Amino acid sequence: MEVFTLNTRARNTAIGSILITTLYMGSYGSLAVYLVPVSQAFHVSVGEATLIFTFGSMASFTSALFLGRMLKKFAVKLLIPLTGILFTALFLSIAFSRSIVVVYVGALLYGFASGTGGIAFAQTAITWWFVKDRGKLFSYLSIGTALFGLLLVPLIAQMITIYGVRVVAIYQGFLISGMVILIGLFLLSEHPDTYGLKPIGYMDEQKGYNDVQSGTNLTVNQILRIPAFWLIIFSVVIMIIVFTGFINNASAIYQSKGLDAVAAAFCISIYNAGRIVWSPFYGILVDKFGVRLATIVCGSIGAIILLLATLLSGFTGAVIIASMIGSLSFAGMLGAVSLPRVFGSKEAGNLIGFSNAAGSVGAMIGAPTAGFIFDATNSYTGFLFFAGIAVPFAVFLMLSGTGKKAVETVKLREAQYSH
Repeated sequence: MEVFTLNTRARNTAIGSILITTLYMGSYGSLAVYLVPVSQAFHVSVGEATLIFTFGSMASFTSALFLGRMLKKFAVKLLIPLTGILFTALFLSIAFSRSIVVVYVGALLYGFASGTGGIAFAQTAITWWFVKDRGKLFSYLSIGTALFGLLLVPLIAQMITIYGVRVVAIYQGFLISGMVILIGLFLLSEHPDTYGLKPIGYMDEQKGYNDVQSGTNLTVNQILRIPAFWLIIFSVVIMIIVFTGFINNASAIYQSKGLDAVAAAFCISIYNAGRIVWSPFYGILVDKFGVRLATIVCGSIGAIILLLATLLSGFTGAVIIASMIGSLSFAGMLGAVSLPRVFGSKEAGNLIGFSNAAGSVGAMIGAPTAGFIFDATNSYTGFLFFAGIAVPFAVFLMLSGTGKKAVETVKLREAQYSH
């Protein structure tokens, strides 16, 4: 009966985590099609409308920093439904408010909801419940988001054109909020320790199989004093700078290769489709060969395509770039798969929260960096070259932070703190 309970809770938590990430991150992606209609409805510039992303990112960054503490103080079945309620704030403010300032407040609440109940929570919950197949499950989070972008974002854009942004905001807000609340109440479970259970693959973790280390008893404050943690965090920041710098400027990059806006949009669709392949490819490599080899393989492919992108041009060149750049989509998983390898899953909420906060910092830097380089040189070549060099450096930092020496240092510190 205990095995059945473990498998059922783990399976339901994985399904719920994938669904919530799809809903939250997919909705974040859909905000791009809201920008122009919102600017028109509220009589503000598109630049002022894009501050929705800024305020949302600020709140998401802050909530990610405190995710571990919140998960220790509040039950999952209370916290996640609460984020579902707060999620509606942005969409209801778009629907009923007449002031863009109110929308900014809604964006703050939305950012808190997505930062607390989105991908950071999903990665934490999967880390709690799975040692075996953890990488593959992480990749499913990206697949769900990509499918939302491929299938639902165009539908939302079409509905806004037909029914207006305020009407669509009401339906999207309530529909997704209701689904998150139900998922939180009926699919998600607390930490396995709450039920006297161990995660699936626990014995592999104890024996050191599958590139995982046994859990440590270090507190989060003790972990923060260990260099390996910061090496991994800086690796995440650099990878996210590169990844978001390219993705958020993708349309302009493709157009700089000689494509028109329609062809550039087609290339973005190719990227989204390719991500459905690249994400599980990385996850499977992690599960089979470990995070180090998986990151070397995908990082090398990504670095090569970025450097080749400085030479490629035309539609064929853009298609090659679009189909291969998804190899860098592991950037969003890097911290979640690397940190538990060294520090175990005891402080998973805090560690993954910090990793996602680091990713938010990288995301704030990435797009402007690419844009400023273009403004200064009238070309994206400088950014692409910088990105192609930065990826191997980020991989090197990750390898240093997850290597045998780093693991031995953690064990030594644990022995010191235990006396």
